[in-house]
Amino acid sequence: MEPLANDIWQVTGPSLNMIGGVMIPSRSTVLRLQSGELLVYSPIADMPIDAVAHVVAPNRLHRMFAAAAMARWPSAKLHEPGGDRMVADDAIAIEVIAGVPKIDEAVVFHRPSGTLVVADFVFNMTAENLRTRMAFALTGVGGNKVAQSKEWKWACKDRPAARASIARVLAWPIQRVAFCHGESVAIDSAGLATLMRI
Repeated sequence: MEPLANDIWQVTGPSLNMIGGVMIPSRSTVLRLQSGELLVYSPIADMPIDAVAHVVAPNRLHRMFAAAAMARWPSAKLHEPGGDRMVADDAIAIEVIAGVPKIDEAVVFHRPSGTLVVADFVFNMTAENLRTRMAFALTGVGGNKVAQSKEWKWACKDRPAARASIARVLAWPIQRVAFCHGESVAIDSAGLATLMRI
């Protein structure tokens, strides 16, 4: 596991081969809670961890490895769309982005490190091949820069609700973002605010 800060790590998995040969990088984030328990955000296929208390499948697109994670850690509690999304611990805050039911993403803020952990809320990706570059260009991501996909705007059904959720996220004292798709970067709430498409 690669440490990002105290009590937060990332595990890099293989790129996911999507429809049409599009390759998406994959990462999972591991947080130590104030209770001492571990939380895994968006598990990937291979996770070098023995004991986990919470598994977060952050949105409708990030449930691919949830069943395998629960088989690996049968005593863990699964937090996924359609179920209990909240984890009561002072080390973290969770916001489910409202108004975009097609994505239905829960983002996590790790207070001790100032790290926002996201799945598809924002990206920081580099294309691995031409098809991937073309797909990223259509959605406005890629190029190894922090960006929010145009899909958020296309999929939004309740703009005021979505904007209220995003305002709560941006009110956190964010210092960096840990991505499921791309390397973590130092960026604050003001920087993220300029990237929002909703």
